[in-house]
Amino acid sequence: MVSGGTDDAVDMVNTVTLAFRNLKRNKLRSFLAIIGIILGTMAITALASLGLGLQQSIESQFERSGGTLIQITPKSTAGGPPGENAVASITEDDQDVIGRTRGVSATAGRLIEPSTVKTGEEEGDGFVATMPENAESREIVSTELNYEVEEGRFIKPGERTGVVIGASYAEDPVLGEILRVRDDISIRGTEFEVVGILERTDQFVVDQSIVMNEDVARDVYNKPSAYDVIIAQPSGNVQTVKENIMRAMRDDRGVDEGDETFDVQTNKEAISSITSVLQIISGVLAAIGAISLVLGGITIMNTMYTTVLQRTQEIGVMKSVGAKRRDITLLFVAEAGLLGGIGGIIGSTVGLGLAQVIASLARSGLGIPFFEALLSPTIFAVGVVFAAGTGLISGYAPARRAAKKNPVEALRG
Repeated sequence: MVSGGTDDAVDMVNTVTLAFRNLKRNKLRSFLAIIGIILGTMAITALASLGLGLQQSIESQFERSGGTLIQITPKSTAGGPPGENAVASITEDDQDVIGRTRGVSATAGRLIEPSTVKTGEEEGDGFVATMPENAESREIVSTELNYEVEEGRFIKPGERTGVVIGASYAEDPVLGEILRVRDDISIRGTEFEVVGILERTDQFVVDQSIVMNEDVARDVYNKPSAYDVIIAQPSGNVQTVKENIMRAMRDDRGVDEGDETFDVQTNKEAISSITSVLQIISGVLAAIGAISLVLGGITIMNTMYTTVLQRTQEIGVMKSVGAKRRDITLLFVAEAGLLGGIGGIIGSTVGLGLAQVIASLARSGLGIPFFEALLSPTIFAVGVVFAAGTGLISGYAPARRAAKKNPVEALRG
């Protein structure tokens, strides 16, 4: 039994070695056969790396920003920042209702406004986030977002001309130039002085924000009572408090369940929603990559059929010296599998490298600090195995045709 198993292993090694030599004899044809496999595997691994990396980064940001808090936002008809494309607004009155709800220990309302920001002769896009005026609400926001000042100081309650900027503005020319403490900026015609720079957190909502006091922002954006988001701090079971908030707001607005003009989410639910969207997008893009891989498999199949026709006499010689159908089948299947495997190795390597390049460009060129690519041996291995499997499947039918050839007719060519 052991001897037979050893012989089988030796035969398999010899078969793979011979298959590899056959591919080396026709390098150009082999390379042309695996281009589709390379492109398909490259697309799948790059997209998997970017999708999983982005998902991991976003989940990490939510985990750092207080997993027990509850966020209330206006219901939106489309994507975008909180409050954008809203069917109805949430206001200070809603904050009062939420604050009186059973299980809510404190609340904080915020405005989050995309803005064009001018710095001297330059300008660029940023977004303004507000700090509440009362101490309790300020503490919730500071704790949730891990606000720590790297340089200068934080804005004081009631301060009207000072702003604090995220680390991105002090490290990269996001607004056309790198900002420093005591620099002046203009937002919607109102002049502000940079009084502090926040420590980098790798959270987009911190590193790319310009923080000003709420009362100032209400004047700048002409929003006397509206909020883009209200944060509630629960003192009991998070899910129970969330349901209490929804019930209280429905009663206050006089709407039935299912007709809400607002959304209430825990941070865990927000992570789940974002993850679901990312998975759908990744799935669609991966399917496109899989189509390329299937087309690559068809190319390998066509190449192997051509190879069988060109090597008819070789097949006849093999059969005349005692090669069985199984041996010939294994040889041609091994060649197809090697084509797929080599294409998978090249495609996976290039795909992971491409993902890193795209992520780096997104961080530096587009100013998206949380855009990460996940370099995982599992992604690489899955890409290679999938590609090799595609090659094996694609090569089976041509291999069976080769094995069935009559040795006498094959020797005649």
